[in-house]
Amino acid sequence: MKTSGLRWAARTDTGRVRTQNEDSVHADGTVFVVADGMGGHLAGEVASSLAVTTIVEACAGGLRSIEELADAVRDANRRVIEESNGDPSREGMGTTVVAAVRVADDDSTLALANVGDSRAYRFDGLALQQLSKDHSLVQELVDDGLLAPSDARHHPRRNIVTRALGIDPNVEIDLWQVPLTGSDRLLLCSDGLVDEVDEELIAEVLTTEPDPERAADRLIELANAHGGRDNISMVLVQPADASDLSDPTVEMAIVKAASHASASTEPSATSPKARRISTKRLVLACVALIVLTAAIASLFATIRSGYQVTFDSDGQVVVLKGRDVLWFEPTVEAQGPIPRDELDTVSRDLVQDQPSFESLDDAIDFVADRLTARSNDGADE
Repeated sequence: MKTSGLRWAARTDTGRVRTQNEDSVHADGTVFVVADGMGGHLAGEVASSLAVTTIVEACAGGLRSIEELADAVRDANRRVIEESNGDPSREGMGTTVVAAVRVADDDSTLALANVGDSRAYRFDGLALQQLSKDHSLVQELVDDGLLAPSDARHHPRRNIVTRALGIDPNVEIDLWQVPLTGSDRLLLCSDGLVDEVDEELIAEVLTTEPDPERAADRLIELANAHGGRDNISMVLVQPADASDLSDPTVEMAIVKAASHASASTEPSATSPKARRISTKRLVLACVALIVLTAAIASLFATIRSGYQVTFDSDGQVVVLKGRDVLWFEPTVEAQGPIPRDELDTVSRDLVQDQPSFESLDDAIDFVADRLTARSNDGADE
């Protein structure tokens, strides 16, 4: 779509595993929102839709100040809590939200708000920069130095959020402003995209596909091709006069959070002999580190290899990746639509055997093609 100096595309997709879509999106040239609902049994869908509707209604004419966006998000939080408290079937429902709204007196500036682990990125034609910070357990582990950022995407607790609308009446909101000029593009997305498509590949798509509609379609396609384990939602916004393409021969960079550590600028007074000893020790340390790293990588690859279909503690059919070894736990990659109590005898026996597969696609195909529900008359029992 195109209007008022901006082009945009909005997409939401159920994915390949889930049976319902609890995400909600909105884009109209002034207000852009992505919300990822949680709660199950349609409660998540209600929460995300209510949050989006509230923010759109409050910000329809643009913003005079960023505090107006904060007020809109607080109002959305209040309405989700009220809806949850008023209906026992929706108790505990909530939603993440990431929103961008045009500032009324500055068409090139957007005010942003974030609660939860949906994300905002800016792509300037070369670098993909994460603007938002995840409010999640995994991000806290990374911040505390207990988890490497590269391991965060595969952590079994990566979907636990520490902030969401509908949980705390005094919700904390991250707020900031971002200019969109030249070849800038703003991407708002749910974790269903970034859990499946890494940032390098997202940057590649944004580099090679200037049209926001085609870029959004391609990102949805990639997320589903990589598993589609969650609902996938995004809004992509860019200036209407953005340049068509950046130079594809220029190396793309993913901009990470800046380090707070500063390097010393004092010159070294090490003697030649001490320098030789230090160099020898450094070489030996590097060799030992390489050997240790290779051993750990080999162990991790072995533990994380393969997929297994089994029942979880609630009797749901799940596809697990990896093995339960030492402190490593297998991760749930997909969930079948039929619980154990509703499977026929043959299907239950197949799952009880815990069959293994080389790829996630093979495991998902097994669940879809080989498992069937029991007949209503119970004849298969």
